[in-house]
Amino acid sequence: MRHLWARGFGRLHSDAEIITTDDGKQFLIAVIEFEKRTLSNGKAYAQRVTFRSFDHEDMDAVNLLIEGTHVMFDGDCDAVADKSSTGWWYANPRITGRISEIIPSGHES
Repeated sequence: MRHLWARGFGRLHSDAEIITTDDGKQFLIAVIEFEKRTLSNGKAYAQRVTFRSFDHEDMDAVNLLIEGTHVMFDGDCDAVADKSSTGWWYANPRITGRISEIIPSGHES
């Protein structure tokens, strides 16, 4: 297997940001959520992915990428394993790709 590829539609959990590395390179980062539900224990849950883009068109659109906006995206995916404060292991999925469509909050069908 060469790589995993992902395509999705989700809601921005928070405003997207432009990050500048120590060596001056820039990229866009956003947290996209989907599958919001209530767990059997009554706690709220939403699957989230960290989305990164090195595409200049995506970075130019950062002012449109605000909390609540829906986006279509695709790209390569991987995950980082983390251990929670309660001792549970979990995976944080990441997508490095491009946004193909931006749908302002309240305009999704």
